[in-house]
Amino acid sequence: FDPSLVFDFEQNYYRTGGTETTLNPAVTHSRAGQATMTDSDGNIKWAPHNLLTYSEDFSDSSWLKSSMTVESRNITPPSVALSADTITVSSGGSIRTSAAVNVTAASHSVSFYVKKIIGRYFTIRAAFYTTNFTIGFDLEDVTAQSGGTITDVGNDWLKCVVSWEPTGADLSGFIYLYSPSTLGSTSASAGNEFGLTGAHVYRSDLGGMANNPAQ
Repeated sequence: FDPSLVFDFEQNYYRTGGTETTLNPAVTHSRAGQATMTDSDGNIKWAPHNLLTYSEDFSDSSWLKSSMTVESRNITPPSVALSADTITVSSGGSIRTSAAVNVTAASHSVSFYVKKIIGRYFTIRAAFYTTNFTIGFDLEDVTAQSGGTITDVGNDWLKCVVSWEPTGADLSGFIYLYSPSTLGSTSASAGNEFGLTGAHVYRSDLGGMANNPAQ
């Protein structure tokens, strides 16, 4: 018997692909695309993934700021696994992904953790080729317009989620964020402030995405 995979911690002996190696490369895994896995509930789901980069750092150039300023990592996040920024609206503007978000023709979800500081409303807008949605969230009443969900995760942080199903013509687009004075508006209100972290776009077909404690 010549096993191809061995993790012998007591003897400090490891093999992958039938070749002796050390611990670090033996447990390192990479893949070119998404994959499914069996979650702890026994159901097949998508393995944890995020189609957005710099999901906790909105000062990065991956996020294009229009009349909004970012104070990095200056607010207590909803989870110790995250860091969070404070966003201040200097005049009507937005934050959006600077590069297009590329998806597949299947159900996806976009979510953010948001904390109300000054201003009551938060808007998520997606601009794809023909599929565009604009969903408003009431951070005071903890309600969302049709198509969105909002969940209180503690310490005044709210998780705002929108799910949609792109078609073959709508596989690349941009995600916009606003802090308006009216529900569902895309006209930001000067002087508003909000905490922001956990930007996340992920596959939500099948059974959704397997639990990722940081998300």
